[in-house]
Amino acid sequence: MPEVRLPLATQSAVGRSKAVSLENLVNCFIHPNPQGSASPFSIMGTPGLVPWGDEQARGPCRGLTRLAGDIIAVIGNRVYAYAVTGESTDLGEIPGGDTVFIDHGKYHALINCEAGLFVVSRDDGVQNRNPQDPWRGAGAAYQDGFAIAGLYGSQQFNVSDVEDGASGDGMLGWGALNFTSADSAPDNLVSIISDHREVKIFKERTIENYVNVGDPDFPFQRTGAGLLERGLIAPHSVAKADNRVYWLGDDLRVYVESGGQPQAVSTLAIDDRIAELASPQTATAFVYAQRGHTFYCLNFRDASLVFDVSTGRWHERSSYNTSDGGKSDGRWRAQHHIFQWNKNIVGDFENGQLYELDLNTYTDDGDRVLREWVHPMVTFGGKYSLMRRLRYEVERGVVGSGETAPQIGLDWSDDQGGLWSNRLYRGTGVIGERRTRVEFWRLGGFRNRHLRGRTAANAKLHIVDAFIDVERTDR
Repeated sequence: MPEVRLPLATQSAVGRSKAVSLENLVNCFIHPNPQGSASPFSIMGTPGLVPWGDEQARGPCRGLTRLAGDIIAVIGNRVYAYAVTGESTDLGEIPGGDTVFIDHGKYHALINCEAGLFVVSRDDGVQNRNPQDPWRGAGAAYQDGFAIAGLYGSQQFNVSDVEDGASGDGMLGWGALNFTSADSAPDNLVSIISDHREVKIFKERTIENYVNVGDPDFPFQRTGAGLLERGLIAPHSVAKADNRVYWLGDDLRVYVESGGQPQAVSTLAIDDRIAELASPQTATAFVYAQRGHTFYCLNFRDASLVFDVSTGRWHERSSYNTSDGGKSDGRWRAQHHIFQWNKNIVGDFENGQLYELDLNTYTDDGDRVLREWVHPMVTFGGKYSLMRRLRYEVERGVVGSGETAPQIGLDWSDDQGGLWSNRLYRGTGVIGERRTRVEFWRLGGFRNRHLRGRTAANAKLHIVDAFIDVERTDR
């Protein structure tokens, strides 16, 4: 039969039954091609991690925000202000190692965490401002000049004095009576976010919406239709993308608020994946936008699942430690994000290094990135067929420093992922080489086949199209 197009992988869709699907994308995502292109979309590699900023005391990156032209980073038990040059200033201590809730006003940053409530400025450093003792934080937001902070294990949230004037000292004032209770339902507060001039109080089983009504006694009041019947299991999974709010729900599905109602965006396959992961309540999330794509990145201890808001498709990300024999970290190293100075800056979940996300870098701080794609199952009605050739159309000859022989590997499974063939390798072209064809020949017989591509080359991955030559039989 003539050469036919091989469908490219479009998403991570490995569910409970591998007999249904093995389709997967790891460290790559689909990119829609312009109208009139030979194929509707292509597969592209995710950005590499480029170290940014001076090194600080080691420890996890616990949170990032911006303030008065600087980046504020909580790394280990210290708070740093980074200037555009990457030079940092130590502002003080935030005890503990937990992920913090963090937001900013005009003059101060607000940090709410297990150790208490803290207000940070360039001039005065870190100041503890617990509205009451003891205080354990849950959520942080800023709206209309007010800082807003929740109290863990309760329905209570407090607001600061208004941050106005040249000094902006309002955030330093937390009156003992400046609080209310989100008590439409009996569940406790988990997190807080400000969105479109609404303050969203995420609770264990519900969400309550508040607005600033200007009441001098307490400025924020619950809206008339301000209760959503869906809760939050992971306090740090709340993030805003393309003017909507995303979160990991109390039923382990990922939601977005649409039209005032929770709408699930996780597929059944992603739901299965999340259900199998340990400690989902510790998941963290951040959002970044790059080259027309907006990504909601959901990090667990052992996996990173990423929703491309622009295409509605999921993929996975993972980092590999080449100094440790190529051992996978399970999850992506990136944790927390801030867009500043036209750069996407993220922190390291383990050592606190800051990185820039760069699509023209193909490693994670020098460690190779293993990129993998599993095509949808190839079958011709279960008839026995011979696969003579597979051909990839790729962008060739774009490689990173030190890479001399970039390759793509191919293997396959004819029994729903039980066994995989020996892997074959083909070169994708050295710098400037544009005429190399990525072809695999004599791939044997099958009835139902999954094909898996893989590369760890320090080179650009851009798969434009794929084709197979197959001879069908009547058996």
